[in-house]
Order: sequence, then C-alpha cells, then structure tokens
Amino acid sequence: MGPLTPAQVADLLHLLPTCTSPTQVDRSTGDFTDAQLEELAGHLGLVTLAHEFQPVFLKVVLAAQRMARDSPPEYPDKIDDLIENFDVLSLDEHFLDEGMVTPPPSSPEPPTMPVTARMHIARSRSTPVTPQPSCEYTVSSPGKTTLHATNWFHASTLTKEARGPVARRVNKSTRNKPTSSTYTVFFGGEVRVFEAWEDAQRSVTGHGLALFSGFPNVQAATTALEYARSMGWTADSQLPPSTTASIPAPDPSADNPLNIGAAGSGVWYAICKGVRPGIYCSYLECGFNVSGIKGTLFSTFDTCAEAEGVLADAQDASWVEAIPRVVPL
Repeated sequence: MGPLTPAQVADLLHLLPTCTSPTQVDRSTGDFTDAQLEELAGHLGLVTLAHEFQPVFLKVVLAAQRMARDSPPEYPDKIDDLIENFDVLSLDEHFLDEGMVTPPPSSPEPPTMPVTARMHIARSRSTPVTPQPSCEYTVSSPGKTTLHATNWFHASTLTKEARGPVARRVNKSTRNKPTSSTYTVFFGGEVRVFEAWEDAQRSVTGHGLALFSGFPNVQAATTALEYARSMGWTADSQLPPSTTASIPAPDPSADNPLNIGAAGSGVWYAICKGVRPGIYCSYLECGFNVSGIKGTLFSTFDTCAEAEGVLADAQDASWVEAIPRVVPL
C-alpha cells in the first residue's frame, strides 16, 4: 500500500464526519479499533489493511481528524482549504520518528532502496479539489455528503452500506398512481397481475421489499411475470438459489418482456454482485438483482460497451459473484 492519492484524502476528510455504520468512529476521543481502521480503509478503496500498516494508517486518520477539529465552523464546506494544507500524506519517512525504522513493503519482496518519496499536494484556489480523471464517479445517499472517486471499484466500496437504494425508489413510486392499465407485482403481499391500481397498491403497501411495474395490457403483464419467475426474480419463483457467478444473464442488446424498448434508453447497469451478474438495460431488471440484498456491487453507465468493460475488469479481479436471494417463508 503506497501513498494515499489526493482523491483518497478528500474521501477520508468527508468520511470522518459521515460514517454511520455500527462501528462508528469516535471522533471526539480519537479511539479507533482495528475494525474501524479496516472499515475506513475499505471506504478509501484500500481492499486490505495489513496489521503492520495499522499504526501508520491510524496516524493518517488522526491527522485528518485533527484538521477537521481545528476548523469546526467551516468543516466540511472548506474542504478545499483542508486539502491544500494537507501538505504531506504518505506512508513513508514522514512517520519514521514515531518508531517505524523502515516503511513496510507494499509487496512480498522488500524494496531494494529506502522509500523516501513523499506526496505533496500543491493547489491554487482555482484548482479542483481532486485531479480531473478520464472518468469520475460520484456516490451519494440521503443525508450524507456526496463523495467522488476516480476508480469504479473504489466508488463501489462507498456504496456497501446503502440499504437497497433501488428498492426505496420503487417504493416511493407508490405515492403516485401510475398511468399504466395493468400492473404486475413481483415482490409484495401477492405476486400476480392486477387490472386495477388500487388492488396492486394494497398488495405492495407496507412491505419492506416491493417490486412492481405497470404494463399496457394483461398479456404483456402476464408474460413479464412468467419471464421474471423463470429468472428467479419473483418472491414465488421455484428456481433454486445459486452462488455460481457463471449463470447466463440476458443479452443486454435484446428486448425481453421486462425491458421492451429500454435497450436504446442510454442507461446501462453493470451488476458484478447480485442475483444474476451481467449487463442490464432496465431499471426494473437492476432492482430484481440488487434490491433487498446485502453485499451487492453495481453501477450505471451511458453505453453498453462501458458497462461490459467494467464487468470484464471485475471478472478479471474476481469481483463477480452470484448472491442468492433468500425469501422469508
């Protein structure tokens, strides 16, 4: 593990005041457990935090924490100033006076010469907080600061604590009566086709996971329900759960009963960890794969090619995993 990047510094300063997981960091005392350090490291995209790195990373976190406390009225609005003043943030000789004779190696082979490089962040007021990458991702959730990442896998780690964002959006839509004439409830009180919105609404109201959609007629709604059942995407599906990531996903370029007309919508979903990993072109299909499931990993893209490229990278990195949905009896 080498020096933290400017983007990771920015994320760290954002994460300190917004961390709300069960292992919440006690910022008032600076008391960080190993689990809390692991959590912060994971949020920053550092997949593992070796034991020998923990003292160093703790000093990095505490340094950022002190900076946040030194400017309480402006934090986190003055994040630019904090970043500018964070002159050196590196896992190198900056911490040697704290008892570490040499920095731990970042690979199994020890370095052939001492590590002396430091990362300096020098910016003018007109410079962006983070370098402008070829592609940037933003991660946001209700009540939390929007975070930015220059790497998709880094961005995905920031969404791990989200609790079914797709499901929540579907549930919110129950407040307004849809304009469709027939409705299919895939997850809710009763899995079937309804010809009246009032009946469908009663079936989904009050359920933690409610997935449904409107269709132009009974035939289309029935066909969509049968297709979803065959994919294991309904509460009453008889398809046995599987953890095999090689389950074939639908062809993203082809229409099916759930995404008719959506293939050219310009929104593509790359699902690396979900019920059926793959590329999808409809919001509904994405919901079937990730809503109400812990540990999902997915993102949206403007083109199918970009989504396929990310999924291929995830497969190479062994990030693709089929997560079975467990439906309560």
